[in-house]
Amino acid sequence: MPVKYLAFNNEKDFFAKLKSEKPNRVDVGIVRLRNNICHGNVMDFVNVELGPDSAFFSPELLRPVTERVLAICADWCEALGPFRKAHGLSHFERKPASE
Repeated sequence: MPVKYLAFNNEKDFFAKLKSEKPNRVDVGIVRLRNNICHGNVMDFVNVELGPDSAFFSPELLRPVTERVLAICADWCEALGPFRKAHGLSHFERKPASE
């Protein structure tokens, strides 16, 4: 799979991080972002303009990272088609009508 297209533009050592294993595993950026958002670690997206006592989660702060992820996904999808074709992989699998 063309996983190199899943790296953030400024991400250093993407393949070294990808190959790292526990207990010294280091997540690549896209995985770290997914884990943080899915597990509620959203401090990077908390608005503190009104002070620490009035901090609140602000979804619009996700916009820049969302735009970066969308661009990464577009690049990956563009590379995925030729990869699948080069490896004889169909884009879909037909099931017999009896199933």
